Amino acid sequence: MSADNGIYILESDGPQFRVAEMQNIENLNWDDQKKRMTEEEVIILANARDMFKGAKVFDKQDEAMKEAITIYNDIIKSDFPVIEYGIVPIKIIGKF
Repeated sequence: MSADNGIYILESDGPQFRVAEMQNIENLNWDDQKKRMTEEEVIILANARDMFKGAKVFDKQDEAMKEAITIYNDIIKSDFPVIEYGIVPIKIIGKF
């Protein structure tokens, strides 16, 4: 069984860091208009804004990592203790 999940630390210009547990992170690169994967920064930024809109925001990377570890520990203690990809940093170009 695949959970296809991870805890992601998104770094955007500022820098700012956002932390969230999610599935299907590859959707960050999905261009919905062209129906294909892309490396276009404008598409990735728009997707990041949508996918991380409810995430906690941090100004320091170490604070973001502490939050990621807290989320990780909460999942490990849950009834479904699976984190397939662990804690993963992601850097995007642009202001959130």
